[in-house]
Amino acid sequence: MFQKFIKVVGLSVILLLSQIAVNPASAQEVNNDQGLDLSKLQSGEEMEKDGFKIKYYSNEDAAKKIAKDNGVSEKSVLDKLDGNKTENLNKQTMSSAKVSATATKKCATGAVAFSRPLNVTSSYKPTLDIWTELCENSSGQYVIKSIVDISIDRSYKGVSKGFNGNVTAKALNSGKTLFYNANGDFYNNKSTTAGTQLGFNTASASLSFNVSQTSNFYAYLKQSDNIILFK
Repeated sequence: MFQKFIKVVGLSVILLLSQIAVNPASAQEVNNDQGLDLSKLQSGEEMEKDGFKIKYYSNEDAAKKIAKDNGVSEKSVLDKLDGNKTENLNKQTMSSAKVSATATKKCATGAVAFSRPLNVTSSYKPTLDIWTELCENSSGQYVIKSIVDISIDRSYKGVSKGFNGNVTAKALNSGKTLFYNANGDFYNNKSTTAGTQLGFNTASASLSFNVSQTSNFYAYLKQSDNIILFK
């Protein structure tokens, strides 16, 4: 009788533990269905989803990184980023996308970068950064209003390659989805500059990248992906 009681208790414990193990997964699934709440993203913090890292920058910090990665002047980048906010007359220093949106007619003052590794080879994976402006829609969701810049951090584990190609980024589904396509050649040299740009400060933009020499080929890349903020 005592042994039977022990077996019943043991079975009850196993069932209870199995329910506890299932519950966290269910909660995580519910959170995913609710979408990506970028209003809580603090300045300098990162969020991750579907292989992307999302980080909120001030225009000044964004300009420094873009200028370094794309081989252009910091002033030219900052002028472009600041020019995207000309309708916001009362700028203030903000600590989060949500607070800044309150002070600037529901649009963040800084830039939000969506970053994704480019799988050039198994040993070289530079980072693509798509810089966006976030605004609040009629449902209270922070979505992508426009693509403000594109850059590639070509340094990976101490190795940097040149890139000759084109990157396109699009805000689809009323800004609830971000799509990108990167296509071009990498070379064993470090000299790369940003070239022709089209559509910045709109929902669809592209940027070409140029190398000084194309005689030392490394690898070809064609990669596209998307991230869904809200369904």
